[in-house]
Amino acid sequence: MKKIYNLIWKHIKKYKYIYTTCFFVFLAFLQFGLLSFHHNIWYDEAYQMVLNRYSFSKIIYFISNDFSGPLYALGLKVFTLIFGNELWVGRIFSLAIFSIAFLLAFYPIRRLFSYKTAIIFSILLLVIPINFFTAIEIRTYSLAFTATLGASVYAISFFLNSEKKDMILYIIFSVMALYSHNYGIFFIFILGNSLLLMTAIKKRTILKKVLLANFIIFICFMPWIMTLAKQANNLDQKFWIAKPNWTMFPYTLSYLFGNYKNIYQLFFIMVLIGYIMTYILNKKQFYIALYYGLVLLLTIVFVICYSLYKSPIFYPKYLATFFGVFLLMCSIVFGNYKQNYLLVILFVILLIPMYFAFQYEHKIVEEKNMKKLVTYVSSIIQDHKNKNIAFYHTGEFSLGVMEYYFPNSNHLIASGTDIYVTVPKIFGNVNFLQFDKTIPENIDTIIVCFPNMKDQYYLRKNHFHSTKVKSFYIPYSNNYYVMTVFEKNIS
Repeated sequence: MKKIYNLIWKHIKKYKYIYTTCFFVFLAFLQFGLLSFHHNIWYDEAYQMVLNRYSFSKIIYFISNDFSGPLYALGLKVFTLIFGNELWVGRIFSLAIFSIAFLLAFYPIRRLFSYKTAIIFSILLLVIPINFFTAIEIRTYSLAFTATLGASVYAISFFLNSEKKDMILYIIFSVMALYSHNYGIFFIFILGNSLLLMTAIKKRTILKKVLLANFIIFICFMPWIMTLAKQANNLDQKFWIAKPNWTMFPYTLSYLFGNYKNIYQLFFIMVLIGYIMTYILNKKQFYIALYYGLVLLLTIVFVICYSLYKSPIFYPKYLATFFGVFLLMCSIVFGNYKQNYLLVILFVILLIPMYFAFQYEHKIVEEKNMKKLVTYVSSIIQDHKNKNIAFYHTGEFSLGVMEYYFPNSNHLIASGTDIYVTVPKIFGNVNFLQFDKTIPENIDTIIVCFPNMKDQYYLRKNHFHSTKVKSFYIPYSNNYYVMTVFEKNIS
């Protein structure tokens, strides 16, 4: 028995990094993945899943007219072609991308810093509340998060070791980040140029290699540059974000930590102490952590300046795109704490917002109300199957959600309704109404999503009368859907 025990222990020690990676991926699945198996959806996810119905060329067309990169949408298309087009498949796709961060933790990050740093980083991936949507929302955040993290890790590894493998992976992750999200473009621009500057100052022997790597990244991104310019022009004309003000910044910090002000203040105090300890104990790691901090700061400053003087694009949720680099920076300085009990106390405290975030997420994935809504609308469509039916929208959110649940529907957009998607035909047959014009004559029945008095007057003026109304509260999107049926008067 002792011999078997020794063999098992020897095997575990030999492959402990693989086992530790698998252990944290398993924890991530328990924490995030088990929240994926439901049929709720909100507008952003609906946009992504409706987009996923189209061909690859159409996906690129619609994305190029939107405000983001195409890589996540193309990857999701491939993944769902293999595993099916269910919502849980899309969420598991995001989680699979997010889980690459654990591989980065126990291989390049461990080699660069320490096993302790890798463990700390992996714990932070699990306990910070913002990662509940980064990990499983069917949007591009998981890809941008992982790509900016990988680019940052391999940029430093390339700088320190000058290995071709690191250079190739730095290029791959950078290109992925550039094609993931516009915040990823800002981040990689700062990262690449700061790496070049640091190399020119500290390590000129690899300056040509860094120049070559950055040039290859630029060449790989060139096909999207004209599209990016068009997106920037669209952004100037039509976007929903307001200019940032001073009150937004403390809210942003609090938002990242589950809106617990005291906890994020404690966290930053411990990061500051960690920087001091790292400077005393390990100057090499101090300067790497400082480098990451400066790249993050410069990226955020760039985004703020762009928002103030060009087009407003600063939004707390978007910071998730490079939040992995922030967690890595914190893990580096925490890894130099000699008082491990302080870290244990910090992690226990961080479990508080994580626990309440998990409770909240678990509560809102209850799909009973959404099923009732879908069943109710389906019964209306079935009862009027010989008539021409249209949805009437007073907001963009209902447009995406109704098209997801009821594909190929007719959609009427109320006069004066703001629709921020640049090509509304992604949602099929969409018609914009004006109060001085009549509703198309072929429409017999209209299902109105949350009508106001003006819309009701307009519909009655066009010879429609309400026959039934029912209200549904959907916790997942924190929205009320007041579904009112209007039928054409028979003269």
